[in-house]
Amino acid sequence: MKKTHYLTYGLALLLAGCTTIDAHRAAPEAACVPDIIPVADDAMPASRMMAKSARGVSNSSNYFQTSDRMMAYTAGFTLSVKQRDAAMDELKKLAESMNGYLVNSRRGNMTIKVPVKRADEFLKSAGKYGKVSDFHISANDLTDTITDLTVRLDNLRKLRTRLTELLSAAKTVDEMLKVERELNRVTSEIESMTARLKNNQNQVDFVTFTVGVIEEHGAMPAGTPEAIDHFDFLSRFADWSAGLESYPLFGVKLPEAFVAIERSPEGMKSGFAAISSDDCIFRTWEESVANDSKLDFWQKMICRALSSKESFDHIKCEKFELKGIAAIKITAQATTVRGLQNYMAVVALVDRWGHDELQIVEFFGPEEAFAKHEKAVLDALKK
Repeated sequence: MKKTHYLTYGLALLLAGCTTIDAHRAAPEAACVPDIIPVADDAMPASRMMAKSARGVSNSSNYFQTSDRMMAYTAGFTLSVKQRDAAMDELKKLAESMNGYLVNSRRGNMTIKVPVKRADEFLKSAGKYGKVSDFHISANDLTDTITDLTVRLDNLRKLRTRLTELLSAAKTVDEMLKVERELNRVTSEIESMTARLKNNQNQVDFVTFTVGVIEEHGAMPAGTPEAIDHFDFLSRFADWSAGLESYPLFGVKLPEAFVAIERSPEGMKSGFAAISSDDCIFRTWEESVANDSKLDFWQKMICRALSSKESFDHIKCEKFELKGIAAIKITAQATTVRGLQNYMAVVALVDRWGHDELQIVEFFGPEEAFAKHEKAVLDALKK
């Protein structure tokens, strides 16, 4: 009886201590279940953040330095290539040859993990398959996070050992149930914290690369870069800037879910622009061109400008009608580090009071948002 009494008393003290520490968030050295700090992906210490960006990558630079601090690096770049699918396959093989691996790949966007010790080598080797640009890098210092998680996990394991000993010494059903309940809770905490520690350590051991692979040539129509340079207005295609008008031009209705962008007359061109809450842009604008020019000519110039100036590919053209007027519809895609961007322009050539004019409607944005609004935009152009 006396031994049982002491066991019950000891268990009560242990459980009471755990409850008190859990309630008041005591320091990790307390002999009970420690508080669990947020993992690194939830909190990124600003004091340990750094970033670089450049159009390209220097072969002599070492971006991913190893030190006594446990740094989690993320990086990204755009790779311009002749054949996108072949280049993506080569990048996957390159990562695997360095004990890295492909996390996911979708329509020109790749997420790749490479051991930090070989990350600089991977970055420089990627240049063999195309032109590297838009490079950026950031780092998060996880030293304190991993150290704290390790200490807390060690305390939890010691507590589990003590609870196991108490369970072996339990003499009554009530004692066994109390110890088993606490043991199950501590075991669950250990499993959760082990996963968090492993995740943080993986971020330190591997650099996460986000790579956008784009084809340089796309579907380029006939023409030369020199030709498009003679028409300054071609640089306005796929532009996010607002216009001076309060309403869409050409009698076009504003598509549902779009709101006009606030105008700022200073430095603005004529036209109208609106935006959706998911980053799609809808624009209408016009441009005077030489009389007696042909729509086919402007189709080639616009496609060329989209390809060479804006890095769009998969450019396609088809006949269309803009409010009953013969027009062309141009669609294209651009792969960026932020994901796939879809683009559409409808262009008509009209005679206004003896002068030829291009009437232009543009719609572009992230792939999923574009698909969501495409029908509403097309309906607005046909009404």
